[in-house]
Amino acid sequence: MMGKSYDDPAWELLLDQMSFDETVDFIRDAFHGRSALKSIQSPGTRDENGPTGLNTTFMAGEQSATAFASPFVMGSTFNNELIYQVGYVIGNDCLRYGISALYGPGVNTHRTAYGGRNFEYFSEDPRLSGAMAAAITLGVQQEDGFYVTVKHYACNNQEDNRNFVSSNLSERTLREIYLRGFEICVREGGAKSIMTSYNKINGVWGHYHYDLAQTILRGEWDFDGMVMTDWWMQYSAS
Repeated sequence: MMGKSYDDPAWELLLDQMSFDETVDFIRDAFHGRSALKSIQSPGTRDENGPTGLNTTFMAGEQSATAFASPFVMGSTFNNELIYQVGYVIGNDCLRYGISALYGPGVNTHRTAYGGRNFEYFSEDPRLSGAMAAAITLGVQQEDGFYVTVKHYACNNQEDNRNFVSSNLSERTLREIYLRGFEICVREGGAKSIMTSYNKINGVWGHYHYDLAQTILRGEWDFDGMVMTDWWMQYSAS
């Protein structure tokens, strides 16, 4: 199934071979990885955090990986080739430990110096953020079987009350500042996965936002990879 588009009819044939219980477990038990599926001979996978290198916090035993400077330091280099090499090393660390997906790079905008996740993001400049994220993405994904998960889509501008706050802004501001870095990473870096944000965008949860997840991401940017929610996202019955 590698290389097939998300809307390829072959996926329906594959899903038809899975039992209902397997499907539920596959969706429910997805914290930092996916469970094995015997019916379709799909092995289990492991994912880990990684904006500053492969994070081994949730890995068993005394494991270690290469640690890099925070992304805002990487952004200060303005050096795509150097940051590509950072991605290459991170990809090798993933290969060493059998990690399939990296939760990073972070491409949100430094809206204020007091942003609680600024250490995971590159810059207040969307073009620079996108260029750096694309470089890391190309480095990590140079080998088949690994992919990045670009986060947090979109407008994750604060940590305080992040599960309920709404980032309210005009469409022009959204597109020119807060989405541009993601767009560059998808179009130029070939990112294969996107993680949605906890917050609302103009009153709609990021993981329920059709215009962001479908109209723009898939319809305009031709993204055909996976869209995943962040952990403990908010449920809405509406």
